[in-house]
Amino acid sequence: MNDTKVDKNVFGIALKALVIFNSKVLIIKRDSEDDYKPNEYDLPGGRLELGEKPEEALVREIFEETGLKIEILLPSRIWCMKKNNVEQIIGITFLATTNSDNVQLSFEHQDFNWIDFYTYNNVELPFWLKLELESGLNLYNKIKKKKHKV
Repeated sequence: MNDTKVDKNVFGIALKALVIFNSKVLIIKRDSEDDYKPNEYDLPGGRLELGEKPEEALVREIFEETGLKIEILLPSRIWCMKKNNVEQIIGITFLATTNSDNVQLSFEHQDFNWIDFYTYNNVELPFWLKLELESGLNLYNKIKKKKHKV
């Protein structure tokens, strides 16, 4: 038996979503008091809790942060980062759709924007967020192409 304990403050799993509504993607701005990158735009999402399936956790987190109900399409990107040089986070970003643009932000965020999925390069965003959008857009276009062939 292995007695090694994993401290949840050292390793975590994060789930994010490119939430699409009418060819626009939701970005949310972190609160000014956030302990990690305050006032920076981000994708909605959060942490996987013990016993949860990733898709269930993502649906829960998106609803908690935005009030939106989503339909998950596919994972679009897997990533890894170190937060505050203490915690390693493995992340999965999913493509998702919603049938409403009526966002109701939680206390964790101060603003949101729906940006055009096809012209996001014209918006000033962090490099990592542009990578997420590029990856998601490529996958989204493939999905749309397949639907039109049917």
